[in-house]
Amino acid sequence: MQNNVYRTDFMAMRLIKARGKTFRTGTPSSTDKEVPHNVTFSEPDFYMAVYPLTIGQTLNIGNWFPGDPYGIMDIQLDNRSGYDYTLFQHHNIVGEVNSNYVAVIVNDWKRSRGESVAWPADGHSVDDLSVCGQLRNRTGVEFDLPTEAQWEYCCRAGTTGSRYDADTDSIAWHRDNSKFEGEEWPHANEVGKLHPNTWGLYDMLGSVWECCQDYYTANLGTEPVIDPIGPSEGTLRVVRGCSYDYDANYARCAFRDEINNVFSQKAGVRLIAPVGLVWPTKQDNRNWVAD
Repeated sequence: MQNNVYRTDFMAMRLIKARGKTFRTGTPSSTDKEVPHNVTFSEPDFYMAVYPLTIGQTLNIGNWFPGDPYGIMDIQLDNRSGYDYTLFQHHNIVGEVNSNYVAVIVNDWKRSRGESVAWPADGHSVDDLSVCGQLRNRTGVEFDLPTEAQWEYCCRAGTTGSRYDADTDSIAWHRDNSKFEGEEWPHANEVGKLHPNTWGLYDMLGSVWECCQDYYTANLGTEPVIDPIGPSEGTLRVVRGCSYDYDANYARCAFRDEINNVFSQKAGVRLIAPVGLVWPTKQDNRNWVAD
């Protein structure tokens, strides 16, 4: 998966064996938003993207144009000038940034599933112009965001500690290892440069916050749950994994935070997809999934 084609022209995904599995979520010492409890999956297995969505993949998903409400991205440039965000339209961005960099998306909730979509109460509907909508229309595969339970299950990858590797610097971009030499501010990085977890998923911790389907609630409770999807309504959404401008101690499998529905400069998406479908092939010119 180190070939750049899997960061730009293809979307590499791992099969996650989840059906019938139970895992322990949360942090043992937490009494608030990381309170531990058991989660069981009864629904089918799923695929999860090996990387968070990159600039190159985002540009390949759809042909956005000036004035398109979903067509603006907020990308941190590799210009070695520190904390510098610049807005680009699709037709200006190619060749000006590294396509292997993670896509940090303005209006990421609208961008990922659609402005008018209220979820998770209505299931998996998305707007056609959103990232998920364009991918669905192009491939026939129902791409979506993970629930936060699915996300943490994949992040832990069978481990039970705070992180899937004790050496945080080897697995996560955070405030102390995301700066160019001699510079003050941290920055976004290329995906896949650090070590993956044992299931082959890269950058699950650090880098950018990863959006989940769930509305945010501070306390998930201690009772065991099956296929949780979060509250049926709310004003904030769940993000997981931490970002490059946080201290390393926040880069933990159980760490949760919230984001509003409008804007974040440091949140991206990592997509999932269902099993049991006929996947598009390269001959279909819809080369979005490397199984």
